[in-house]
Amino acid sequence: IEVVDDPEVARALRKLGFDVDTARDQRPDGGWTTHVVRRHVALAAGAGDDVADEWASTTLPDRKLARWVEAGVQPSEADRWLELEFRPGDAAAWSVHGFSPDDASDWHRTGVEPDVAARRRDAGVRPATPA
Repeated sequence: IEVVDDPEVARALRKLGFDVDTARDQRPDGGWTTHVVRRHVALAAGAGDDVADEWASTTLPDRKLARWVEAGVQPSEADRWLELEFRPGDAAAWSVHGFSPDDASDWHRTGVEPDVAARRRDAGVRPATPA
């Protein structure tokens, strides 16, 4: 309580390896808010300082945030990838070929791998529509 007012934030800090003393010593000027903790997680997972706040603002569950950051997808698309039931690595594989979450989902339903879908897309082929 003396370091963090919100028990959820305190639990998140403990999961990140903080104890009372380290949390107190590293407490940011604005305090340990949920956003600050999520930003810290994003930075620790490799997000640049320029997108850490965007990652912290996503609706991704706390326990999945680091995996999504590490996958290298755009924070603005991460919620949609998750909504379409893509795992971080799969979303990254589609994203690297320039697919949006919705376009990837259309191709993914057909069972085509991302690299094959990219070649087909580049040749002007559209994914088959479900019957």
